[in-house]
Amino acid sequence: MEHRFITPKDDFVRAIVLCQQRVIKCDANDIMKELMDVESGIEKPQVPMEVAKWIECNEISSGNLRNGC
Repeated sequence: MEHRFITPKDDFVRAIVLCQQRVIKCDANDIMKELMDVESGIEKPQVPMEVAKWIECNEISSGNLRNGC
């Protein structure tokens, strides 16, 4: 999920915050199917490259912590 902090006066983007949401003991794709209107043609968006790399970084970091590195 992305949040932008924008100054109303000049519409300048002061910060962009990315946060990760975790779904436990269920399939995220099943939840998305429930939330999205299939008949309207709305589809799950592609993951932006910077978000994919951020997720990859988190996975590498978690793996290192699990292995005691």
